[in-house]
Amino acid sequence: MKRNICINLSTKDIEKSKKFFQDLGLKFNSFCTDETTIGLEIEDNIFVLISQEDKFKTFTKKEIVKPREETETILSLELQDKEEVDNFIEKAISLGARESNDVMDLGWMYCRQFEDLDGHLWEAFFMNEKQRNE
Repeated sequence: MKRNICINLSTKDIEKSKKFFQDLGLKFNSFCTDETTIGLEIEDNIFVLISQEDKFKTFTKKEIVKPREETETILSLELQDKEEVDNFIEKAISLGARESNDVMDLGWMYCRQFEDLDGHLWEAFFMNEKQRNE
């Protein structure tokens, strides 16, 4: 059985989030997207569901963290090469994101992070496992 991974995040403004991720070039899954939620399809079985905060509150009895002040998770996306990492991060920044950490370049691995419009942390990385094992 192929298992799906669904990561759920909250947003204060679903329309701003929808425009941000659409302009960033991420693919939407129409089955998971409605007026209160956007479903980003990262791969065939990996989704990030971003729900308007009042809807997200129905998923948990716990308080929602303040992502601008606290770290809940870092969503990491592996990309093809360093250039794609840089292009992805620079595009996010041009759309209103904020770079949230120093560039990490270990030679065999290259990472950059941004904070989205709600403060959620995203990381783009390239890893050359062959070079790591040398």
